[in-house]
Amino acid sequence: MAAISLSYYHPNGSWSGIYCVSAGDKVDDRPESGAVKFYDSRVAALMHVDPGNERVSPTFGTTQIYLEHREGQLVILPSWLMHEVLPYMGKSERIVVSFNCWVTRENKHQAD
Repeated sequence: MAAISLSYYHPNGSWSGIYCVSAGDKVDDRPESGAVKFYDSRVAALMHVDPGNERVSPTFGTTQIYLEHREGQLVILPSWLMHEVLPYMGKSERIVVSFNCWVTRENKHQAD
């Protein structure tokens, strides 16, 4: 059964991660099934596309990035990066573990 995940980020964290235990099935007619879609962090970057900027190189453009899960793959990302998980349409079980990390100082008075 496919679940819907709207775009989100992980507040109050430094880093987040995704670990793929089992990638599940590939779905031939739905290649984006279960992929993670990362969005450009510049909020207004997708505000206007016209013939003057539609062919800008992805390095400088507004292309979203899709990540296909692979078994044993670990992805670390900044917690503020907006992303979503597209519905998984495969028949076999897919196991993906996500986590968040916070960094603290042992001695709060020590700045270095």
